[in-house]
Formats: sequence, C-alpha cells, structure tokens
Amino acid sequence: MKDEKNHDKDGADVVINGEAKQVPSRTVTYAEVVELAFPGFGQDANSTFVVLYRKSDGARAEGSMVAGDSVKVHKQGSSFNVTRSIRS
Repeated sequence: MKDEKNHDKDGADVVINGEAKQVPSRTVTYAEVVELAFPGFGQDANSTFVVLYRKSDGARAEGSMVAGDSVKVHKQGSSFNVTRSIRS
C-alpha cells in the first residue's frame, strides 16, 4: 500500500514503445527509460539507443534524450519511443 501512495503522489504513468509503464518519480532519466524499454540491455556495450519523448511537463514538450539527460513528465500522458541499434 505504501508504494501505491508514493506512486499516486510522486510517480507517473507513461507510455514507452506503446506499452503503459509506471515510473516512481515525475522526473525520468534516460537510463530509466532505456531500462524500461529494453530490460537488461542498458549497460550493453554493443547497444546504442535513440530516445524520443512527447508531451513532457517541461519547457520543451518534445525532444530527444542522450545518456545523462532527464525529463519531467506529466502525471499521465507522456510517451517515449526507444530504438535499439546493435553494433557488429
């Protein structure tokens, strides 16, 4: 129950690659988005990721993210598209 209360207060419902996800904070990092989109591959040295977002709660409503970035999301409705490329 305590986690649900924290989610209601601080968390958000986002969409990542068309799937509904819950995040514990209204500020979401590039690493969190990548991990939710591709569990276990965020630290893969042979993978690179392109992260695009829409409907953020910041000054820029849409844009792209790189490693180290974070974006503030709406309580509901923010979405992310994450593409993974594998180096050969």
